[in-house]
Amino acid sequence: MRRQRGKSDPIDAENAARAVLAGTVTATPKSAENAAARYGLDTRAVLVEAGRRKMVGGQEDMITDIALDLKAGTAS
Repeated sequence: MRRQRGKSDPIDAENAARAVLAGTVTATPKSAENAAARYGLDTRAVLVEAGRRKMVGGQEDMITDIALDLKAGTAS
């Protein structure tokens, strides 16, 4: 049914963030785990911020930027 309505990246991003917040995600992207560990952050915080920024697959290089922003307290 979703295919008939068309795919929506903002909806996917919101659903991913909700799953992270609910604790129902069983796997996390390795890039988010690595960035969180490197900067002493919670992986969920990095993923929630990625969802808030409406990131989609293929933008993993931005994970480090998100981690740095969270560490500096400048994530908005």
